Amino acid sequence: MSKKQGQRKRRKKAARKRTRDKSTAYLLAALAESLNACERRGLRVRFAHGAAFCDQGVVLPPVKKGQSWEARPFRDRPDARQSHGHDDD
Repeated sequence: MSKKQGQRKRRKKAARKRTRDKSTAYLLAALAESLNACERRGLRVRFAHGAAFCDQGVVLPPVKKGQSWEARPFRDRPDARQSHGHDDD
């Protein structure tokens, strides 16, 4: 095997490891990157009672052991509900 082939093989192996790496540091970095992507798009994410809230929806934590986090979009944005007031003039 030539030197170039050996380097290519090592690079491919490292790339495969990065894609399947589920260490704590990797998962926390992925979470941080997701939150940064929200900020770049203008979504302000807030945390309360273990859930992540933004204007378009909420990510709820697992209720019972063995369940997953669940994303739920709002049907109507909270600020949109306030602007649809009824005028009985």
